[in-house]
Amino acid sequence: MSSRIIDKDMNRKQSLIERAVDYIFKHGYTNATVGNIAKHAGVSKGIITYYFPKKNDMMDEIVDDLYAKGADFMSVYWKEDDPAPKMLEDYIRSSLHFAMFNKKQVNVVTQIFSNCRNEDGRLRYENVEPMYEPFIHLFQKGQKDHDFWGFSPKLMAMILRWVTDHMAIYLTKKEKSSSLEQEIDEVVRLFLKATEND
Repeated sequence: MSSRIIDKDMNRKQSLIERAVDYIFKHGYTNATVGNIAKHAGVSKGIITYYFPKKNDMMDEIVDDLYAKGADFMSVYWKEDDPAPKMLEDYIRSSLHFAMFNKKQVNVVTQIFSNCRNEDGRLRYENVEPMYEPFIHLFQKGQKDHDFWGFSPKLMAMILRWVTDHMAIYLTKKEKSSSLEQEIDEVVRLFLKATEND
């Protein structure tokens, strides 16, 4: 297969992902059948199932796409060799700014997390343990360097993710303003104060 055909294939697939995100954002996850997404995208159901044999395959791609974009955005700020308090602040600020700039996709992924189920009826994205790992390592680094006090790194990682995830949802529903920046500042101060080693 030539590189031009592969590029065209990837562009078509990305376009379908974007149309699916647009549909779910406008009409909700519960209405996002393959048929409705195909109609919204102006293609046949067969085109959708060619690229995504099952609806959940498309949902996985939407989630992966958001996380890849988020990782690229945050990598500009998140530096492994920075002191742990700076890494913590940079993570909070960059993740919440990313949510502000990607409201539609964050909203849609939140809906997918809350509603998408496997064939056995269980939520598809209920295993969140791997999401805590980078933050557990961050807090362990801060404790090793005596920047953070001796709290449970896993518990603090869970709290950090819960707060930033819910704050991101909140930000997707608000217009950008100076008060939102102040609220982000408050979240940063809250975690720096909660973790600092007296």
